[in-house]
Amino acid sequence: MKVVILSRNKNLYSTRRLKEAGGADIRCLVIGGKVVAAMKRQGAEGEFRSNLHRGGSAEV
Repeated sequence: MKVVILSRNKNLYSTRRLKEAGGADIRCLVIGGKVVAAMKRQGAEGEFRSNLHRGGSAEV
């Protein structure tokens, strides 16, 4: 997998898609080395991306 990202003044990252994830991911906010918030995002039916603007859902 090759990813090229061109940007200014932005934090960008790319991750490899894992079929085993089932269209879900867990996002954690880490401050001072401690997780202070987290949410699980689930993609819409048949969608491998868990983006909320693409019909996904989230729970805290």
